[in-house]
Amino acid sequence: MDHYETIELKQSDEIIRISQISYKLGEIGYMEYIQNLTMAFDTKLKYLEALNLYNEAIIELNYITGKQ
Repeated sequence: MDHYETIELKQSDEIIRISQISYKLGEIGYMEYIQNLTMAFDTKLKYLEALNLYNEAIIELNYITGKQ
């Protein structure tokens, strides 16, 4: 979780930002633009999946220990 929040999500945002600018300026083509966005959003999706698993684990631990 920490790795995603401190490094991966920031890199993904930067990839999206640079890709948008590069595409608008004609420095990259449509296919490269889509590939970059796909890579960045895949990272964001993996973070959300990890966050979901983390939250499920916390809920399970709270249930097991009787915490509400």
